[in-house]
Amino acid sequence: MVSVVLAGGSGGLGREVLLAIRATGKHHVKVFSRKPCPDIADLGVEVVQVDYADPEHLASSLNGVHTVLSFVLDNETCNVQRPLVDACVKAGVRRFAPSEWAWAPDGNPVFRYKENMRKYLEEINTPVQKLEYTLFQPGWFMNYLTYPRSSCRYFHQTCVWIDLNACQALAVRDADPWIALTTVQDTARVAALALDDPVAWPVAGHIVESRIKLRNLIKLAERMRGRSFDVHEVDIADIENGKLKSSWLPPTTHPTAGSSSDFAEAMACLWLSSAIHGAMDGSPIWNERLPNLQLTDAESFLSEWYKDV
Repeated sequence: MVSVVLAGGSGGLGREVLLAIRATGKHHVKVFSRKPCPDIADLGVEVVQVDYADPEHLASSLNGVHTVLSFVLDNETCNVQRPLVDACVKAGVRRFAPSEWAWAPDGNPVFRYKENMRKYLEEINTPVQKLEYTLFQPGWFMNYLTYPRSSCRYFHQTCVWIDLNACQALAVRDADPWIALTTVQDTARVAALALDDPVAWPVAGHIVESRIKLRNLIKLAERMRGRSFDVHEVDIADIENGKLKSSWLPPTTHPTAGSSSDFAEAMACLWLSSAIHGAMDGSPIWNERLPNLQLTDAESFLSEWYKDV
Protein backbone atom coordinates (compact mmCIF):
# COMPACT_ATOMS: atom_id res chain seq x y z
CA MET A 1 0.00 0.00 0.00
CA VAL A 2 1.29 3.44 -0.94
CA SER A 3 0.10 7.02 -0.58
CA VAL A 4 -1.06 8.39 -3.93
CA VAL A 5 -1.98 11.91 -5.03
CA LEU A 6 -4.13 12.56 -8.08
CA ALA A 7 -3.29 16.12 -9.14
CA GLY A 8 -6.28 17.43 -11.05
CA GLY A 9 -8.09 14.30 -10.00
CA SER A 10 -11.47 16.02 -9.96
CA GLY A 11 -11.64 15.98 -13.77
CA GLY A 12 -13.29 13.23 -15.78
CA LEU A 13 -10.27 11.01 -16.41
CA GLY A 14 -8.88 11.61 -12.94
CA ARG A 15 -12.15 10.39 -11.44
CA GLU A 16 -12.04 7.25 -13.58
CA VAL A 17 -8.53 6.49 -12.26
CA LEU A 18 -9.70 7.26 -8.73
CA LEU A 19 -12.43 4.64 -9.10
CA ALA A 20 -9.92 2.07 -10.33
CA ILE A 21 -7.49 2.70 -7.48
CA ARG A 22 -10.24 2.55 -4.87
CA ALA A 23 -11.44 -0.74 -6.38
CA THR A 24 -8.10 -2.35 -5.48
CA GLY A 25 -8.65 -1.49 -1.82
CA LYS A 26 -4.91 -1.11 -1.39
CA HIS A 27 -3.84 2.52 -1.43
CA HIS A 28 -4.41 5.78 0.39
CA VAL A 29 -5.54 8.32 -2.19
CA LYS A 30 -5.68 12.11 -2.01
CA VAL A 31 -6.97 14.46 -4.70
CA PHE A 32 -5.30 17.81 -5.34
CA SER A 33 -7.77 20.37 -6.66
CA ARG A 34 -7.85 24.12 -7.08
CA LYS A 35 -11.45 24.19 -5.93
CA PRO A 36 -13.56 22.33 -3.36
CA CYS A 37 -14.85 18.91 -4.43
CA PRO A 38 -17.53 17.94 -1.89
CA ASP A 39 -18.78 15.01 -3.98
CA ILE A 40 -15.31 13.43 -3.91
CA ALA A 41 -14.89 14.20 -0.21
CA ASP A 42 -18.23 12.49 0.42
CA LEU A 43 -16.65 9.26 -0.88
CA GLY A 44 -14.18 9.41 1.99
CA VAL A 45 -11.36 10.65 -0.25
CA GLU A 46 -9.20 13.43 1.14
CA VAL A 47 -9.34 16.53 -1.07
CA VAL A 48 -6.50 19.04 -0.70
CA GLN A 49 -7.20 22.46 -2.16
CA VAL A 50 -3.87 23.61 -3.57
CA ASP A 51 -2.30 26.64 -5.17
CA TYR A 52 0.15 25.41 -7.80
CA ALA A 53 1.88 28.80 -7.64
CA ASP A 54 2.80 28.22 -3.97
CA PRO A 55 5.78 25.81 -3.97
CA GLU A 56 6.06 25.62 -0.18
CA HIS A 57 2.41 24.64 0.22
CA LEU A 58 2.71 22.09 -2.59
CA ALA A 59 5.80 20.47 -1.04
CA SER A 60 4.27 20.31 2.44
CA SER A 61 1.09 18.80 1.00
CA LEU A 62 3.21 16.06 -0.61
CA ASN A 63 5.00 14.97 2.56
CA GLY A 64 4.78 11.20 2.88
CA VAL A 65 3.39 10.74 -0.63
CA HIS A 66 4.88 7.93 -2.71
CA THR A 67 3.32 8.51 -6.15
CA VAL A 68 1.75 11.46 -7.96
CA LEU A 69 -0.45 10.98 -11.03
CA SER A 70 -1.08 14.25 -12.86
CA PHE A 71 -4.19 15.13 -14.85
CA VAL A 72 -3.72 18.88 -14.92
CA LEU A 73 -3.47 20.78 -18.19
CA ASP A 74 -0.71 23.26 -18.90
CA ASN A 75 -0.64 25.88 -21.63
CA GLU A 76 1.47 28.80 -22.73
CA THR A 77 0.23 31.04 -19.91
CA CYS A 78 -0.29 28.51 -17.13
CA ASN A 79 2.53 26.14 -16.18
CA VAL A 80 1.27 23.93 -13.38
CA GLN A 81 3.23 20.71 -13.77
CA ARG A 82 6.73 22.12 -13.46
CA PRO A 83 6.21 23.48 -9.91
CA LEU A 84 4.41 20.23 -9.12
CA VAL A 85 7.46 18.23 -10.19
CA ASP A 86 9.75 20.53 -8.19
CA ALA A 87 7.56 20.01 -5.14
CA CYS A 88 7.67 16.23 -5.68
CA VAL A 89 11.46 16.28 -5.69
CA LYS A 90 11.60 18.49 -2.60
CA ALA A 91 9.12 16.30 -0.69
CA GLY A 92 10.85 13.05 -1.64
CA VAL A 93 8.05 11.65 -3.82
CA ARG A 94 9.30 8.51 -5.54
CA ARG A 95 7.12 8.23 -8.65
CA PHE A 96 5.39 10.64 -11.00
CA ALA A 97 3.19 10.35 -14.09
CA PRO A 98 2.74 13.60 -16.04
CA SER A 99 -0.49 14.56 -17.75
CA GLU A 100 -0.22 12.42 -20.89
CA TRP A 101 -3.12 9.94 -21.07
CA ALA A 102 -3.43 9.96 -24.84
CA TRP A 103 -0.95 9.49 -27.68
CA ALA A 104 2.64 10.58 -28.08
CA PRO A 105 3.20 14.31 -28.84
CA ASP A 106 4.19 14.85 -32.47
CA GLY A 107 5.27 18.49 -32.53
CA ASN A 108 1.76 19.91 -32.65
CA PRO A 109 1.56 23.19 -30.69
CA VAL A 110 -1.54 21.95 -28.86
CA PHE A 111 0.62 19.40 -27.06
CA ARG A 112 3.71 21.53 -26.59
CA TYR A 113 3.15 21.46 -22.83
CA LYS A 114 3.58 17.68 -22.90
CA GLU A 115 6.84 17.91 -24.80
CA ASN A 116 8.08 20.60 -22.43
CA MET A 117 7.22 18.41 -19.47
CA ARG A 118 9.06 15.47 -20.98
CA LYS A 119 12.18 17.59 -21.48
CA TYR A 120 12.00 18.91 -17.93
CA LEU A 121 11.71 15.42 -16.46
CA GLU A 122 14.75 14.38 -18.50
CA GLU A 123 16.67 17.43 -17.25
CA ILE A 124 16.00 16.92 -13.55
CA ASN A 125 16.97 13.26 -13.82
CA THR A 126 20.34 14.04 -15.41
CA PRO A 127 22.92 12.93 -14.38
CA VAL A 128 21.25 11.42 -11.28
CA GLN A 129 17.66 10.23 -11.13
CA LYS A 130 15.58 12.31 -8.73
CA LEU A 131 12.08 11.22 -9.72
CA GLU A 132 11.01 7.97 -11.36
CA TYR A 133 8.34 8.54 -14.00
CA THR A 134 6.30 7.00 -16.79
CA LEU A 135 4.28 8.44 -19.66
CA PHE A 136 0.93 6.66 -19.68
CA GLN A 137 -0.05 6.67 -23.37
CA PRO A 138 -3.11 4.55 -24.21
CA GLY A 139 -3.45 5.86 -27.76
CA TRP A 140 -7.04 6.62 -28.74
CA PHE A 141 -9.86 5.87 -26.32
CA MET A 142 -12.32 3.29 -27.69
CA ASN A 143 -15.05 4.98 -25.69
CA TYR A 144 -15.26 7.74 -28.29
CA LEU A 145 -16.83 5.15 -30.58
CA THR A 146 -20.02 4.88 -28.50
CA TYR A 147 -20.87 8.59 -28.92
CA PRO A 148 -23.49 9.93 -28.21
CA ARG A 149 -24.04 7.18 -25.65
CA SER A 150 -21.78 7.33 -22.63
CA SER A 151 -19.59 4.29 -21.96
CA CYS A 152 -17.77 6.02 -19.09
CA ARG A 153 -18.93 7.14 -15.69
CA TYR A 154 -17.11 10.48 -15.65
CA PHE A 155 -14.90 10.90 -18.74
CA HIS A 156 -16.31 13.32 -21.32
CA GLN A 157 -16.89 11.57 -24.63
CA THR A 158 -17.19 13.18 -28.00
CA CYS A 159 -17.24 12.24 -31.66
CA VAL A 160 -13.87 12.09 -33.36
CA TRP A 161 -13.41 10.47 -36.80
CA ILE A 162 -16.10 7.85 -36.81
CA ASP A 163 -19.73 8.30 -35.79
CA LEU A 164 -21.36 4.89 -35.45
CA ASN A 165 -24.66 6.53 -34.59
CA ALA A 166 -24.81 8.63 -37.78
CA CYS A 167 -22.78 6.11 -39.87
CA GLN A 168 -20.28 8.75 -40.95
CA ALA A 169 -16.49 8.59 -41.02
CA LEU A 170 -13.38 10.50 -42.07
CA ALA A 171 -10.48 8.91 -43.92
CA VAL A 172 -7.25 10.34 -45.26
CA ARG A 173 -6.67 10.16 -48.99
CA ASP A 174 -3.53 8.15 -49.86
CA ALA A 175 -2.92 7.24 -46.20
CA ASP A 176 -4.04 4.57 -43.76
CA PRO A 177 -2.42 5.17 -40.37
CA TRP A 178 -2.19 2.69 -37.52
CA ILE A 179 -4.27 3.48 -34.44
CA ALA A 180 -3.69 2.05 -30.96
CA LEU A 181 -6.95 1.69 -29.03
CA THR A 182 -7.61 1.24 -25.31
CA THR A 183 -10.69 1.89 -23.19
CA VAL A 184 -10.73 4.57 -20.51
CA GLN A 185 -11.53 1.90 -17.92
CA ASP A 186 -8.59 -0.30 -18.91
CA THR A 187 -6.28 2.71 -18.89
CA ALA A 188 -7.42 3.48 -15.36
CA ARG A 189 -6.89 -0.14 -14.31
CA VAL A 190 -3.34 -0.14 -15.69
CA ALA A 191 -2.54 3.04 -13.76
CA ALA A 192 -3.94 1.48 -10.58
CA LEU A 193 -2.01 -1.76 -11.03
CA ALA A 194 1.20 0.10 -11.88
CA LEU A 195 1.23 1.42 -8.32
CA ASP A 196 2.11 -2.11 -7.14
CA ASP A 197 4.83 -2.73 -9.71
CA PRO A 198 8.08 -3.24 -7.75
CA VAL A 199 10.27 -2.75 -10.82
CA ALA A 200 11.27 0.75 -11.96
CA TRP A 201 8.62 2.27 -14.16
CA PRO A 202 9.41 2.47 -17.90
CA VAL A 203 9.62 6.00 -19.27
CA ALA A 204 7.66 4.99 -22.38
CA GLY A 205 4.36 3.81 -20.95
CA HIS A 206 2.30 2.73 -23.94
CA ILE A 207 -0.91 0.78 -23.32
CA VAL A 208 -2.31 -1.01 -26.37
CA GLU A 209 -5.27 -3.36 -26.39
CA SER A 210 -6.15 -3.17 -30.10
CA ARG A 211 -3.95 -1.97 -32.94
CA ILE A 212 -5.76 -1.39 -36.21
CA LYS A 213 -5.49 0.68 -39.37
CA LEU A 214 -7.97 3.52 -39.71
CA ARG A 215 -9.74 2.08 -42.75
CA ASN A 216 -10.07 -1.31 -41.07
CA LEU A 217 -11.54 0.44 -38.05
CA ILE A 218 -14.14 1.99 -40.34
CA LYS A 219 -14.89 -1.47 -41.78
CA LEU A 220 -15.27 -2.84 -38.26
CA ALA A 221 -17.68 -0.03 -37.45
CA GLU A 222 -19.69 -0.80 -40.59
CA ARG A 223 -19.87 -4.45 -39.61
CA MET A 224 -21.11 -3.51 -36.15
CA ARG A 225 -23.90 -1.42 -37.68
CA GLY A 226 -24.65 -3.78 -40.54
CA ARG A 227 -24.47 -1.08 -43.19
CA SER A 228 -22.01 0.99 -45.23
CA PHE A 229 -20.88 4.36 -43.90
CA ASP A 230 -20.52 7.63 -45.73
CA VAL A 231 -16.71 7.86 -45.78
CA HIS A 232 -15.37 11.36 -46.41
CA GLU A 233 -11.87 11.44 -47.90
CA VAL A 234 -9.72 14.42 -46.90
CA ASP A 235 -6.28 15.48 -48.12
CA ILE A 236 -3.15 15.44 -46.00
CA ALA A 237 -2.13 18.92 -47.14
CA ASP A 238 -5.45 20.39 -46.05
CA ILE A 239 -5.28 18.67 -42.67
CA GLU A 240 -1.78 19.98 -42.05
CA ASN A 241 -3.10 23.49 -42.75
CA GLY A 242 -5.95 23.01 -40.30
CA LYS A 243 -8.62 22.75 -42.98
CA LEU A 244 -11.10 19.90 -43.08
CA LYS A 245 -12.63 19.98 -46.54
CA SER A 246 -15.45 17.58 -45.90
CA SER A 247 -19.22 17.76 -46.17
CA TRP A 248 -19.39 16.07 -42.75
CA LEU A 249 -17.86 17.57 -39.63
CA PRO A 250 -17.66 15.40 -36.50
CA PRO A 251 -19.78 16.98 -33.74
CA THR A 252 -16.79 17.37 -31.42
CA THR A 253 -17.38 18.96 -28.04
CA HIS A 254 -15.31 19.68 -24.93
CA PRO A 255 -16.38 20.74 -21.41
CA THR A 256 -14.30 23.93 -21.59
CA ALA A 257 -14.06 24.61 -25.33
CA GLY A 258 -17.72 24.17 -26.19
CA SER A 259 -19.01 22.85 -29.50
CA SER A 260 -18.21 25.41 -32.20
CA SER A 261 -17.56 24.27 -35.77
CA ASP A 262 -14.12 25.90 -35.65
CA PHE A 263 -13.19 23.83 -32.60
CA ALA A 264 -14.55 20.65 -34.18
CA GLU A 265 -12.56 21.27 -37.36
CA ALA A 266 -9.37 22.01 -35.42
CA MET A 267 -9.70 18.84 -33.34
CA ALA A 268 -10.43 16.63 -36.34
CA CYS A 269 -7.34 17.98 -38.12
CA LEU A 270 -5.25 17.56 -34.98
CA TRP A 271 -6.26 13.93 -34.48
CA LEU A 272 -5.86 13.00 -38.14
CA SER A 273 -2.50 14.75 -38.41
CA SER A 274 -1.22 13.00 -35.28
CA ALA A 275 -2.32 9.65 -36.67
CA ILE A 276 -0.63 10.27 -40.01
CA HIS A 277 2.63 11.06 -38.22
CA GLY A 278 2.46 7.80 -36.27
CA ALA A 279 1.79 9.44 -32.93
CA MET A 280 -1.31 7.31 -32.24
CA ASP A 281 0.53 4.02 -32.69
CA GLY A 282 2.45 2.29 -29.95
CA SER A 283 3.79 -0.95 -28.51
CA PRO A 284 2.15 -2.80 -25.58
CA ILE A 285 4.72 -1.88 -22.94
CA TRP A 286 2.43 -1.86 -19.91
CA ASN A 287 0.51 -4.86 -21.25
CA GLU A 288 3.72 -6.86 -21.12
CA ARG A 289 4.58 -5.53 -17.67
CA LEU A 290 1.21 -6.76 -16.39
CA PRO A 291 0.85 -10.15 -18.15
CA ASN A 292 -2.20 -11.25 -16.13
CA LEU A 293 -4.16 -8.17 -17.11
CA GLN A 294 -7.08 -8.84 -19.44
CA LEU A 295 -8.00 -5.81 -21.53
CA THR A 296 -11.00 -5.25 -23.79
CA ASP A 297 -10.32 -5.47 -27.53
CA ALA A 298 -12.09 -3.18 -29.97
CA GLU A 299 -14.32 -5.82 -31.57
CA SER A 300 -15.56 -7.15 -28.23
CA PHE A 301 -16.11 -3.63 -26.94
CA LEU A 302 -18.11 -2.54 -29.97
CA SER A 303 -20.05 -5.80 -30.15
CA GLU A 304 -21.26 -5.26 -26.61
CA TRP A 305 -22.32 -1.67 -27.25
CA TYR A 306 -23.96 -2.21 -30.63
CA LYS A 307 -25.49 -5.68 -30.30
CA ASP A 308 -29.01 -4.25 -29.98
CA VAL A 309 -28.64 -1.22 -32.27
